[in-house]
Amino acid sequence: MRRSISISNLLVLLIAMVLLFVGIRYILNQPERHRSTPSDWQIWFPEFDVNAMAEQDSVLWIGGKKGIRGLNIYSEQEVFLPDGGQDLKYVSGLATDSAGQLWIAHANGLCLIRGENMLSFDMEDGLPDNRVNTVYCDRSGRLWIGTWGGAAWLDNDQWVKVNGDPGLIHPMVNVIFQDQSYGMWFGSYVAPRGGLSYLNSGNWYHWSTDNGLPHPNVTSIIQNNDNIWVGTGLYNRGGAMRIELSGKNPELLKTSVLNSRDGLAGDKVRSLFADANENIWFGFEYSGISVLKHKDFHNISHKQGLSNNEVKCFLKNPRGLWIGTRKGLTLIEALALHRLME
Repeated sequence: MRRSISISNLLVLLIAMVLLFVGIRYILNQPERHRSTPSDWQIWFPEFDVNAMAEQDSVLWIGGKKGIRGLNIYSEQEVFLPDGGQDLKYVSGLATDSAGQLWIAHANGLCLIRGENMLSFDMEDGLPDNRVNTVYCDRSGRLWIGTWGGAAWLDNDQWVKVNGDPGLIHPMVNVIFQDQSYGMWFGSYVAPRGGLSYLNSGNWYHWSTDNGLPHPNVTSIIQNNDNIWVGTGLYNRGGAMRIELSGKNPELLKTSVLNSRDGLAGDKVRSLFADANENIWFGFEYSGISVLKHKDFHNISHKQGLSNNEVKCFLKNPRGLWIGTRKGLTLIEALALHRLME
């Protein structure tokens, strides 16, 4: 009888230890999370400086100086890259291609996550430069990169460098965007030179501070209907430029500039986003967010729930609007976002 009781107790202890181990593993896999005010906003990874975001199925990937973190947006479990991915640092760009594969731009090259394998690319593979600033997948599924030495696109496993006469306004390419008419836009900057390059039907067009650009440092480009919005700035100088695409001759396109004198919360525009109601969101280096709604500005800062006032990127998915900042992710959940957009 004593032997039977001892075995039973041992089994209970063993089961308890297993459950404890599973519970600890579950807790350890939970990403850093903080609920902010209001209650329908959330903050994730508050110690992570977010430079870029990309969505791959149900996983939201974020990249920054410390590497890459992944979050399953439904189970709220942290997701990890294959072996080797944990060693990546100074991630500047993320994108998923037409096959659903994750591409990672970082200070020492470019990586592709293919299943459980990680492939690396550098100048020996045809990149213009090992320092890759951005990666972008266009409407046709073509992959583009912007580097310290120019831009390139991937054609049947071969990198084709962007060239032409006169070509890019400056080879340091920080942002790439394709508009609805398949024109390609490139933002460049290395102090004191930079600007905006536009490739349309084989012809190049440029904007600099000489013809309306608020600052030569181009940080972000989006499209809203027939308008291209360009974010620019450095420190406390800059603003946003709107280019109206209604004209047929790109050299005669109408432009206008918005800055703090017009009601923006700041002058260095770090990121841009257009919501479903055609409101324009401006993310700033120091001043949080301004939302342009019906010609009026609604400003949002850490006082309203942002994890930090340095806003670097936006991503919209069914959970709501994710905002990457210097101190983590802020999620404005779908219902709260709907109220803000109205």
